[in-house]
Amino acid sequence: MTIEAGPGAVFFAAVVIITLLAAATFDPGLIRDHRSQMHDGVGTADQAS
Repeated sequence: MTIEAGPGAVFFAAVVIITLLAAATFDPGLIRDHRSQMHDGVGTADQAS
């Protein structure tokens, strides 16, 4: 019995590397800032008038 990884191993490694890069650049503070701006009404049509 022989197990060969084949091209699947390359694609799996690529997905792992992309996930690591995405996790390293993700900034959860941007979500919190956006939510607080929406909650405070910043950027809504009501503020413009």
